Amino acid sequence: PDGGAVILPARGDADALVGRGFEAEGAGRSAEAAGYYRRALAAAPPGAEARTIALLGLERVWAELGTTDSIVPLVTAALRA
Repeated sequence: PDGGAVILPARGDADALVGRGFEAEGAGRSAEAAGYYRRALAAAPPGAEARTIALLGLERVWAELGTTDSIVPLVTAALRA
């Protein structure tokens, strides 16, 4: 019905998404946590604390998953913003 559109959370949801990421990470669900952190990063405005927290969360969970090289483009984009 939605034609495959991706629905992003509202910017105010970034803190909630970071919280869910922490919960998933604490439960050992690194891949799920990465998804929450990516969504928080997309939802948070530039300069928001949630962006920094989400980047650090991604760095942790991607290290756990063995994909730390994935963080470089996100950090580069965050620095530009």
